[in-house]
Amino acid sequence: MNCIICSGKMNFYFIKNFNESTDFDKMFNLGKVEYFKCINCGFVSSKTHQEMDETAWQKLNHDFHTFIENPRNKKNNNQPPYVQIALLIKVLLQNNIIKKDILDFGAGMGTLSQILKKYLSIEISIYDDYIQKINKSISYLTKDKLAQVEFDSVLTSAVFEHITQRNHIDRINSLVNKTGTLVIHTLICENVPSDPSWFYLLPVHTAFYTNRSMRILMDDWNYKCSIYSIDAKSWVLFKKCNEIEEKIKMVNQEFQNDYLIFSKGFVDYWKTF
Repeated sequence: MNCIICSGKMNFYFIKNFNESTDFDKMFNLGKVEYFKCINCGFVSSKTHQEMDETAWQKLNHDFHTFIENPRNKKNNNQPPYVQIALLIKVLLQNNIIKKDILDFGAGMGTLSQILKKYLSIEISIYDDYIQKINKSISYLTKDKLAQVEFDSVLTSAVFEHITQRNHIDRINSLVNKTGTLVIHTLICENVPSDPSWFYLLPVHTAFYTNRSMRILMDDWNYKCSIYSIDAKSWVLFKKCNEIEEKIKMVNQEFQNDYLIFSKGFVDYWKTF
């Protein structure tokens, strides 16, 4: 088994038995899941999910997200910080750090786009491979339309951890135009723990990134600098870095705190938990 990030060798890391975990985990009947770790970049992925056939994978994603995005259902996992991500987008747009042609890829039930539209008067395009037939109140882009366009900014909220193949994230990146930005809300750390009780091991989470693996992706995709928002738990990757650092300094001065963290290359903010 080779790493989908750097092609390095992956060794067995640990097993989680979801059927012996919480009631929430048991609901999806995954059983034992095997996780492997790359000896080069530290990326960790689930061999079990990679070997799942497409029909089963689609059903798992559909069942999981329709359950957790239903406010009537009780669950023990945290949803993305949608309000904070929406505010981040507003701040970036207001300061001309990103442009307004935005796609939310893997938009789920459209929660983020609805917050942006209702509370911040920002309209964005949305797309999801698995959910669009469920929430018919929102206009999703079709696959055919998506194949014809590029965007100034592509936003992913809790998407990168659902990846089973490299071409899945390459596809997302291909939607960013030549001078555009990629916004990623996921968990990225220095080392992924080999702990079956780790909070981030959800039934549909298959890919766990390290700072090194993200630096490799940035180089592969030709991004030059990045920022991190602690509140939104999101990274923004830039292909063009002209004046970005100065704009970030201005925002932080106005907010009187380090709201945004800038780095040439990848912002490796999370070292330990």
